[in-house]
Amino acid sequence: MNKAYSDSYILYVIGYRFFKSSLFLLGFLFGTFVTYIIGSNHADLPSWGLVAVAVAVGIFCGLLTMFVTYCGLFLGGFGLGFFIGIAIFFVVETFYHISIKWIPFGVLLGLSLMFSLLTLRWQKGFFIVATVIIGAALITGGVDYFIEEFVLINYAWQRIMAGDEKVDCWVSWVILAIWPVMFILGNVVQFCKTGRTYTHKKSKFNLCYNL
Repeated sequence: MNKAYSDSYILYVIGYRFFKSSLFLLGFLFGTFVTYIIGSNHADLPSWGLVAVAVAVGIFCGLLTMFVTYCGLFLGGFGLGFFIGIAIFFVVETFYHISIKWIPFGVLLGLSLMFSLLTLRWQKGFFIVATVIIGAALITGGVDYFIEEFVLINYAWQRIMAGDEKVDCWVSWVILAIWPVMFILGNVVQFCKTGRTYTHKKSKFNLCYNL
């Protein structure tokens, strides 16, 4: 948890400036989390074995996304669409409760694929937004863990599964408010400072010079 919490600051503040590092972190976090969740529900491994397998898969996914740039960009856009979908369900839940399970899955999948393609097309802008929203979400999740032990994470999972669980404590909503605030600040920092003059693409001048 502490490792993911520290990685979130890299994505949040200098995600595009350290482009390759961000690609690795996206693949590593995705592979580790998905493997751990699947393994904890379906594998009979001890805790240390499950963690070792999850980290090994995470390292492999991180190397893949770092060296195959389009895989990393696709994954970043996928995460952007996923968290935008989660934010939409948070807002919708205050007005209407979705009880059909395929609706959240369909919306999340559709948004994730759409933003993946958009990130492949307009790489810099969408990748900055992706790293900021993912980093801000991880930071918010870290605060939620240390204060309430995953109340908001469980609430988000209930929105994905079209569950009935509610959040009644005002503290949870204060923690949730960290996410949009940090999202706005992170975009300002990266677009105006850390990522303004940097580009991950090789210029034609450098290419001709190397030839």
